[in-house]
Amino acid sequence: MSGQAGLGWLLLHFALGYLAVNAVPGPNMLATATLAALRGLRGVLPFCLGLAVGAGLLAATLRLAFALAQEMASRLPAALPLEVAGRSAGAVLLLLLALQAMTAAPPPVGPARPARQPLSRRAAGMAFLAGALTAATNPITAAYMAAQFLGPLADGIASWIAVLIVPAQAMAWGVLVAALFSRPAIQRAALARHRMVCAASGLALAAMAVAMLRPLFG
Repeated sequence: MSGQAGLGWLLLHFALGYLAVNAVPGPNMLATATLAALRGLRGVLPFCLGLAVGAGLLAATLRLAFALAQEMASRLPAALPLEVAGRSAGAVLLLLLALQAMTAAPPPVGPARPARQPLSRRAAGMAFLAGALTAATNPITAAYMAAQFLGPLADGIASWIAVLIVPAQAMAWGVLVAALFSRPAIQRAALARHRMVCAASGLALAAMAVAMLRPLFG
């Protein structure tokens, strides 16, 4: 596999895994769905922008932290190779995420006639800050990023490109969820298919854990 093709595969693998993480009804998705049901699409856009900024900051912070830790560890004698330790820890995190995905609670159902009142500047600013804090402290996203930066994205330019992908993907997903959950019919459909979505997300994350360990066995 050429270097360019390998880079593309790593980034695709990362983006698909992050999509599975976003599909789990965690803090980001539940908050977005609830606000969309109450305020409509336009009313939740500042929150979605905050999610994107917070997720990007979380990814950048974790990448820098693991890069520094890796630099420090490379100067010390280690009984266990860094790749083995990193991939093993990453696989465990992904398996825990898979279990959490499969047991996630269903998304909320909003009122039959959600409000559509425009936000003031102050309210929009508060929504932005709330979104940024929600994303920056999301343990599900943090665990996934840690698994990636410990494993397949431990080195190279791919990890920094992945950091740039995170806010764009978080914003796109937030807007999609907001657009869907602002419609009561979609809320009911999401509830009806909740188990299927959670199972699919959990299986995808478990498959990623297996793929992360495969290079250690040949």
